[in-house]
Amino acid sequence: MKIAKQNTSLKELKALTDSNANYKEPSQTTKFPKDKMKSEIPDNVVFSEENGYNANVLAYPTSVGAPIIKIDNVVDWKNIGIRNVNKEFESKFNELKAEYEKLMQEYEWNEILYNAKYSFEPIIGEVYHLYLAKDGSNFLSLIHPDHWNKNHIGSFKLNSNKKWIHLDSTKDGILNN
Repeated sequence: MKIAKQNTSLKELKALTDSNANYKEPSQTTKFPKDKMKSEIPDNVVFSEENGYNANVLAYPTSVGAPIIKIDNVVDWKNIGIRNVNKEFESKFNELKAEYEKLMQEYEWNEILYNAKYSFEPIIGEVYHLYLAKDGSNFLSLIHPDHWNKNHIGSFKLNSNKKWIHLDSTKDGILNN
């Protein structure tokens, strides 16, 4: 479209009006020939023949002024996660190991007590004392270690599951934890 200058003659205005009448606006869907496209579209503009100017819909930056693409430091995140999980596993392993050792100790005491000599049926909830005999065998008795001079191994209580619980060596029978 041509624009008239301020000091134009009438003939020039008529010629301009005629040339403007033949002028057509380029449409949005105009396809550019490849040779013309190369010359008219600068290198820093995103343009494709199928989509036209589409920089605003792309998922990645297309100009120098676009925000920086920053890659997350996944290695550090993984290392922190691995360290935390390993601590949790180690803690759980130590718990299970301590529980296993306690269970094995209870098993050993129960094996000793069930293999010991006694000539009575133990009553659930009563405190019994394990002694070492002169011949090296173990025997179970109701007599407290303070009342006679025998080699005392430990005091035990039979629970409702028929499991022997090792008690502290105190007279009141508090559990040994």
